Amino acid sequence: MDFSTAEAAQLCVKVWNNKAMKQYPSNRLVVTPFDKEHKKLTKEERDNSKKRNHTNLFVDKLPYAFAEQDVINMFSKFGTVQ
Repeated sequence: MDFSTAEAAQLCVKVWNNKAMKQYPSNRLVVTPFDKEHKKLTKEERDNSKKRNHTNLFVDKLPYAFAEQDVINMFSKFGTVQ
């Protein structure tokens, strides 16, 4: 998922990483920055990347029933999803 601003992406990570969704309480989401090669960043890379402006996020553990529009609706509250 790619946001139009780094601030929106950072807010999304802050709010959703390791949080359970109300409809799926046993499922904790993984929301972290992605690097340019579209790979999930390690903890050390994430700590170093806080100085950079990431807009691309890795989202894992979404419910299987979710469609693309569900994901866009969920995260567009933080900013424009591209």
